[in-house]
Amino acid sequence: MKMMFSLAAMACSLSAGVIYIISIFKGPTRPQRITWLLWSILGVVYLLAAIRSHGNVIYSAAALFQPFIIFLLALKFGVGGKSRLDLISLVIAFSALVLLAFTKSPIMSILLCLFVDAIGAALTIRKIILDPKSEPRVMWLISACGGAFALLGLHDYQLVNVLFPGYIAILGLITFTLVSIPRIQRTA
Repeated sequence: MKMMFSLAAMACSLSAGVIYIISIFKGPTRPQRITWLLWSILGVVYLLAAIRSHGNVIYSAAALFQPFIIFLLALKFGVGGKSRLDLISLVIAFSALVLLAFTKSPIMSILLCLFVDAIGAALTIRKIILDPKSEPRVMWLISACGGAFALLGLHDYQLVNVLFPGYIAILGLITFTLVSIPRIQRTA
């Protein structure tokens, strides 16, 4: 049963990536460049952490592929990457990644990675608030389901193994909600 949940998590992750890529080519989706750069780097870190701690390797491997391809597409079709906020976010994220190289604690490693991931997520959430139609709603829902299935597919429910898929499930739901609600009109 655990393997079935792991495979469902992988299928969700891969299908979310395919939906996102198709949406980029169709036009409405504009990936935030710094977000997808950070998520590409973190994909490698998450996979290595899952291997080391006997986490959900299948889900983590699937989660590595899509950010890298989307980052490459973002170079041509995306937004952001040059603003002051983007550059400050990148410096903070890279500083956390440097700290990651020196930590010996698996939990601290995951927390640093989630911090970097959240920096990337915040940039995309900001973009969604400004332009909700720039993200495909269904992709974020599928991503949330993938995180939930990954949690169900775990063999070992240590905190270090639960954090990443739990974070993905929550981030997917938050982002899905933001893309789904009508844009709040600003009066400035």
